[in-house]
Amino acid sequence: MPYRIPFYVQVSGTVKTGSGTGVEDVQVSFCHIDPATGQNDVRAAFCPLQVFTTDKRGQFEGEIRVSDPSWTNLFEYFNITAEKNEEMPSGAVVSHEFLPPSQILSLSHSIGKVSTSFVDNTSVSLTGYVLFDPINVGGNECPFAGVPVNLVKSSGEVMTVLSASDGFYEFSISQGEAVQVYISDFQGHS
Repeated sequence: MPYRIPFYVQVSGTVKTGSGTGVEDVQVSFCHIDPATGQNDVRAAFCPLQVFTTDKRGQFEGEIRVSDPSWTNLFEYFNITAEKNEEMPSGAVVSHEFLPPSQILSLSHSIGKVSTSFVDNTSVSLTGYVLFDPINVGGNECPFAGVPVNLVKSSGEVMTVLSASDGFYEFSISQGEAVQVYISDFQGHS
């Protein structure tokens, strides 16, 4: 039985490094697969049909909504790819590599939310903990939550995250990228 127009489905997903840190600014594209050919739909409106960009956590979500009377199948198939090109200060452009390189998903009209994920093999995680100096807290390791931790890329771009309740912080950077991590004076601590 065909669905009613428009075709609608909610999608979400993640792009992370191999160690689990989210990768920001990845373009995740959904291309409709033509049921007659089994290939990406050649019509420009359907490939890419929708492009989502990951946030600082490496996550994206949104909807695919299409009004096309030729879409009468209960399931429609989509080719999903991830892409990120990053210009380094030297001028070289790094094209990130993802696993899997692409995914085929079957999506059903208006049934729940579908999720997908990719691993960015070009990015690495830079992680650490913000702790009080053990000398000042009786030899214990006490985490310091809510501390702004700054990362400066060689391009001059500054990224800031807050340490978690256990003092943990993380950044995603490209392999071989020179960075500086620092914590400014915070609430009288230096």
